[in-house]
Amino acid sequence: MEVPWIALVLGAIVVWFVLHWAPHRRPLPYPPGPKGYPLVGYVKAVPDPIWKTYADWGREHASDVIRYNALGNDIVVVNTLKAANELLDKRSSIYSDRPATGLVMVRDLAGYGWSPVLAPYNSRLWHGSRRIFQRTLNPQASRQYRSLQLIAAHKLLRRLLESPGGFRAHTRYMVGEVIIRAAYGIDVQDKDDPYIAVAEHGLWIANECMAPGRWLVDIVPILKYVPEWVPGAGFKRQARIWNKHVQAMADVPFALAKSRHDLPADCAAKVVLEDLESDADDMENFVIKATLGTMYGAGSDTTTTILDTFFLAMTLNPDIRKEAQMAVDRVCEDRLPDFSDYDDIPYVHAIVMECLRWRPALPLAVPHSTTQDDQYEGYFIPAKSIVFPNIKAMMLDPGTYPNPEQFRPARFLNHAQDSLDLTVPDPTPVVFGFGRRACPGRWIAYDSLWIAIACALAAFDISPVEDEGGRPVFPDAKYTDGLISYPDDFECRITPRSAQHRKLVTAAVDSEV
Repeated sequence: MEVPWIALVLGAIVVWFVLHWAPHRRPLPYPPGPKGYPLVGYVKAVPDPIWKTYADWGREHASDVIRYNALGNDIVVVNTLKAANELLDKRSSIYSDRPATGLVMVRDLAGYGWSPVLAPYNSRLWHGSRRIFQRTLNPQASRQYRSLQLIAAHKLLRRLLESPGGFRAHTRYMVGEVIIRAAYGIDVQDKDDPYIAVAEHGLWIANECMAPGRWLVDIVPILKYVPEWVPGAGFKRQARIWNKHVQAMADVPFALAKSRHDLPADCAAKVVLEDLESDADDMENFVIKATLGTMYGAGSDTTTTILDTFFLAMTLNPDIRKEAQMAVDRVCEDRLPDFSDYDDIPYVHAIVMECLRWRPALPLAVPHSTTQDDQYEGYFIPAKSIVFPNIKAMMLDPGTYPNPEQFRPARFLNHAQDSLDLTVPDPTPVVFGFGRRACPGRWIAYDSLWIAIACALAAFDISPVEDEGGRPVFPDAKYTDGLISYPDDFECRITPRSAQHRKLVTAAVDSEV
């Protein structure tokens, strides 16, 4: 008689719980945190927004680090810059793995197992991609993409001029255009580009898969072995459908780049494919394909979200927008900014930094995992803990940034010297990740933000829409609660500052046709 599948599944789950609940031998107490139930631990849904609940728990227990157990998984949350620096940066060698639990849907089922972002620490994929990233996206190499970024910023201005109401789609397209050209040497179409469409669909799938608390299989990984036909296994069918789209995100542009013999010199694909030996094994080809595919996946959503935050912040703070425009005008006068102005307009850097800080794209970073037992300030942190850096809690810490909910770029400025105030912690290293898992594309992402914001300030007034009586209608500054935190839909007015500024935009685009 055949044993029913449901019995096998339940039995396997019981065994998994027993193995994972085996007590750690520990000389010290765990970090404080919410109490759970016997055997299963804390199984209640963490209230949204999760980052805020974690921050509240940290304050409640007066601890930089909190911990709770959920179905046998040790969850550790790092709430402060101090703890993040000590654990995730200084002890990066043991905090840079990815958890086996928590990423099952996106990595094991939906097809993102090819992504170096999710690869286990010290795997061949991780090491190979890191070498490629260090070669093609280091600070010096990233500067070769600035000409592409300037052209893309000018195209953004033209789109804003022609259809300002679609500003969110325009920022997304600009970011995608830069990344695809920098990675593969592909010049995308001005609209409805198929490569951007493939990549965007893949990103949408990643965000669906990584929505916190959405998939039970992320908490109980053994469920990934349940057949599709078992009641409640709809996630398996969905993952199978998504998988082919996720593979296309890496396969389609790579196939084109590999088939071309005229790749431009300033693209990552040319650099790495030229050095590929003719007898390279499948794994070497796979690492290159995965690394290039990750450039879009890791950089597009976060950069786009920060540009959306810029438009929201300027709409809510017209005085800051005017002050920023004055700073740009003092340097650029009757022209649009370019990268030769990079060191001469500290106010633009301050706006970029404040956008990154005020509403970070990832409130909680992609989880890390510990490779061995550790201790922190008298607390025991077990090996294989799932470690969440609470980026938004760090960025809204009043001890670091007074009045943190206020959008105030001036906090980063030394007005006496007309420069950045280096005594104020720079949020950039935090929002782009920690230690050996820091985003390798952070320099190209920052440059894209800088040039887009500088050009938008130079060319356009960004202001609230008005009601029938001519009174400004300020939008709510509400954001979504997913892995990537986007501003809710909002309206704003984007208008050329003058007829002369309109001509500047038109001339800039025409000169590049």
